[in-house]
Amino acid sequence: RGIAKAVQIIDYDRLDPESLRKMKEDDLRKENETLIRRDSVIEEKEATAINGIKAELSDELIAQLTGLTVEKIQELRRRLEGKS
Repeated sequence: RGIAKAVQIIDYDRLDPESLRKMKEDDLRKENETLIRRDSVIEEKEATAINGIKAELSDELIAQLTGLTVEKIQELRRRLEGKS
């Protein structure tokens, strides 16, 4: 990966401004897509955790099932209790 990045940087120096702009836009688009996917995964985990809370599962079990921290589960639990 490091070599590919170095080659990419070297190639940037040889590109015309339009090609350089397009490459940078592609990089930003890919980065945004990655962030969106990551946010989607987090939202899905939190939704699963909320279902676990509603099913009265322990924070530890929910954390184990979702990969979220116990602290995050407790935060979600407090948020749910505030809505009730």
